[in-house]
Amino acid sequence: MRSLGRIFVSLSLFVTLFFAVDASVDKDHILRGESVTLKLSAEGEEAVFPKITQIGGFEIDSVSNSKSEITNKGKVYRFVSKYYTFTPLNDVEIPSYTIKVDGKEFKTKPIKISVKSPPSKSFDLEMYSDKKEVYVGEPLRLTIVFRKKIGVNLSDVSFNPPSFLGFWAKELQTSPKEIVGSFVVQKIEYVLFPQREGEIEIDRASLDITSLKRDKNDEYSYQREKKRIFSNSLKIDVKPLPLGVRLFGKFSLKANVDKRSVKAGEAVNLTIRVEGEGNIEDIDEFSLDIPFVTVYKERPKIVSDFRNGRYGGSFSEKFSLIAKKDFTIPSFSLAFFDKDRKERVVLKTEPIDINVTGGGAKESKIERFDRKREEDVDMKKLVLLSIGTFIIGVLIGFLLKGAVFRKKRTISSIQKRIKSAKDDKELLKILLPFVERSKEIEEIVFALEANVYNGGGYKVDRKRLVKNIDKYLKGSLKKEEFEELI
Repeated sequence: MRSLGRIFVSLSLFVTLFFAVDASVDKDHILRGESVTLKLSAEGEEAVFPKITQIGGFEIDSVSNSKSEITNKGKVYRFVSKYYTFTPLNDVEIPSYTIKVDGKEFKTKPIKISVKSPPSKSFDLEMYSDKKEVYVGEPLRLTIVFRKKIGVNLSDVSFNPPSFLGFWAKELQTSPKEIVGSFVVQKIEYVLFPQREGEIEIDRASLDITSLKRDKNDEYSYQREKKRIFSNSLKIDVKPLPLGVRLFGKFSLKANVDKRSVKAGEAVNLTIRVEGEGNIEDIDEFSLDIPFVTVYKERPKIVSDFRNGRYGGSFSEKFSLIAKKDFTIPSFSLAFFDKDRKERVVLKTEPIDINVTGGGAKESKIERFDRKREEDVDMKKLVLLSIGTFIIGVLIGFLLKGAVFRKKRTISSIQKRIKSAKDDKELLKILLPFVERSKEIEEIVFALEANVYNGGGYKVDRKRLVKNIDKYLKGSLKKEEFEELI
């Protein structure tokens, strides 16, 4: 399990794209005597922070600064942060602060800090969330804190999390142990996504602990004492999303291709990418159906994380498209409930035109060849009819024998080229002209396309391919024979 530490981690790209200033704390629930660190961040060339000497009547213990740069797709993002550490003795609200960035003023959101008295007993289990009211699909952070008095010996600890009924839950991190006053403190964090509207109760977490106590009758031996302790429960008010919307947050949508002009039979690789903040795992796979275009797609790749109190990441899905003539990739859309604007937003990509060369010319050539062959056949019929039945039989036999010879010679030529192909790319060029001759050839071409253009790991048995190329071109290969090939 990952441990990110108790202070701040660096900003991730999906967070930086959506704010100019930000305020966050390392913890918003503390025991009396613990310190809190407030972080004010600004993105821009020049930032002017407010002068803060106290928060809620409690003096600032220390102030520090940091600067960083992140480059994303050629654009440089510059960040400046200030850290203010203070020790509140009771509940306090950090007010909204005004930060001037590149001549414009921006305000941060207030943050509430809850201060609790240290427990009088040896053990304590507490549960709290960063939000009490959310929308369906809106992430909220749940923290469970275990406190143990210093000097209490435990031989065994077993944690029982809540059932999380009505939520999709993801465990984030277990923080390292820290000493606060006379207690050893450890935290477990989750990100929760409510799946239905209404008031949902998060039931209690519990710990099964076995402590060691010195035997009153024998100072050199210990007795084991087992007990179960419980946390509090929580109630979350979940509001519904507008009809037709399942996503909550703030996202961007892009569709890109690796090339806009290809040869007939060559693959165009399309990537659809969603980035942002929210329930990224709930994004549905995109569908694509274009007439006269063969479409292959990979499983979507989802990368998610929880940074600085925000959950988000990226969703990407790749398609390979093969066609013989020009086609257009249609627009894709993504609907979500914008967390800032509090309204339904629909993002759309622009259609992408793909130019395919060679497909039309090949079809015309085949058409002319067929027409010429039909004319030749008609002439031959006239000649043969005039010569007689015997000569017709002889000539037909001769033609059939020649056709078989030419076919064998063609197959033999393809077999030699397959054997001499240096790599998958060269083999792909050999087989592409026959991609629509049979399903077997099409599947082999797809495997080679994946290897050449997408780093796939398909293995093509060339010996079996050479042996069965005649069957492939006829489209008569049995299913079990083909499955052994790849």
